[in-house]
Amino acid sequence: MVYPALTYLEEIGHASVETQGAKKLYSITAEGLTHLEGQRANVDALLEQLAWIGQRMQAMRQAMAGGAADDSGDFDSPRAFGGRGRHAEGTPEVRAARRSLKSALIAKSGATLAEQRRIAEILERAAAEIRGETKSE
Repeated sequence: MVYPALTYLEEIGHASVETQGAKKLYSITAEGLTHLEGQRANVDALLEQLAWIGQRMQAMRQAMAGGAADDSGDFDSPRAFGGRGRHAEGTPEVRAARRSLKSALIAKSGATLAEQRRIAEILERAAAEIRGETKSE
């Protein structure tokens, strides 16, 4: 899966390849860097998701090996927020709404910059309303 992707990047000019004996050394080109910077928000979101998946996989490996999984980074976990996670806070309705929000945010992770700003405004308004704050205009 990796080599066809590298070949494609080379074909469109975003990567260059140098043969060193039996190995190939791929490097990003200036055009590739420009394209990458133009997609920075998407790339960052993807890398964050991959890091989260890696953490979840590590927790699963630990759990399967009989160790305790470290799920303190998962806000639906009972251990999240110093033990005030899912089981300590919230009715089933709150937990369902939290999962729905999480799912919606994941679905919009590749959204345009304008859409991401719109989502951020919605989230800020919701957070203020949850805290009981009102904005004076």
